[in-house]
Amino acid sequence: VDFHPQVAKAQMRCSAEDNHNMVYMHVWKAAGYSVMENLKAIGSNYEVVDSFEDDFNWCENINLDSMKHRTVFTFVREPLGRFISGYAEIDRIYLGPRYEFFHQAEEGTMKRAQLFAERFFQDGLIFNGHVKPQSEYFAPFSQSCRLPINFVGKIENLAEDWKNLLESQSCITAKIPYNNSLGQHPTDEKERKAMTDMLESAANNDTAQFLVRDRDNMTA
Repeated sequence: VDFHPQVAKAQMRCSAEDNHNMVYMHVWKAAGYSVMENLKAIGSNYEVVDSFEDDFNWCENINLDSMKHRTVFTFVREPLGRFISGYAEIDRIYLGPRYEFFHQAEEGTMKRAQLFAERFFQDGLIFNGHVKPQSEYFAPFSQSCRLPINFVGKIENLAEDWKNLLESQSCITAKIPYNNSLGQHPTDEKERKAMTDMLESAANNDTAQFLVRDRDNMTA
């Protein structure tokens, strides 16, 4: 199964070009919907190309070749924090039989978090994008289908990196501050705490080591 990421596009005036294309690759659990809503708020002709499994028309739908002037960007997140957040969201919204393996344990417990982490090493948690390693989002999808990234920001420095992105392209929208209130998800504090406690109880466990390697791969 080949999973293609969601992409959002909008146009704005940058570098004296009226229709400069800003193209955002959505890395799940890295402030994605907030970034998309901010892009929509400051751009025109906003469009989303949704993510699908085995979508052989994905590159054609994005239509990068038609964009003479474009900037492709994304934002990433500290991997352990992202994994914890991804676990909390999966626990909340994925209730079908494929996820019963960890729902067998009591809600909000370290045992439930441990079952989740163990399955993560078997199949990437059924290839779920909420915990898919961020470095995998950057890989080409085939020899003829790739999405080269021009700018990578960090959500830990989101407002400043957003400004740096727009200023680097001389966009007139750089003067508009990032709006943190847009596109926020509900929080799942009990599940976050359970996964945090599980990871901290075994600071050298395989899950933590894997996620740290994922972080290092992105920053190498």
